[in-house]
Amino acid sequence: MIKRSFELARNDAIEALADELEAVNLDSHRERKTPCGPAQHDYGNG
Repeated sequence: MIKRSFELARNDAIEALADELEAVNLDSHRERKTPCGPAQHDYGNG
């Protein structure tokens, strides 16, 4: 019983995260509010 509710909760969380990621992707494709420069993406390779 507990395992079943955990699986349901996990699936809900995954679906919510997927929806959020999809919304973020749509926003970023629609318009870029900030340019993607070194300040935003500092991977420490310089």
